[in-house]
Amino acid sequence: MKKKSTAWILWALFGTFGAHKFYVGQWATGLVKMFTLNFLFVGLVLDITRINTDVDACNYRNERRF
Repeated sequence: MKKKSTAWILWALFGTFGAHKFYVGQWATGLVKMFTLNFLFVGLVLDITRINTDVDACNYRNERRF
């Protein structure tokens, strides 16, 4: 089970490099964010609205897998 607080901390510390996306299993998005420095910080602002949804989706996928 992934924690929203961990995703928020990763976003705050390493969001420019997409660490929060790697945490929720969105590897492709994480790589894009890492190599483009998160679209010159525009992506960081957009991620504020998506972090909780991404963690919920990751947890749902993990629950369905088992």
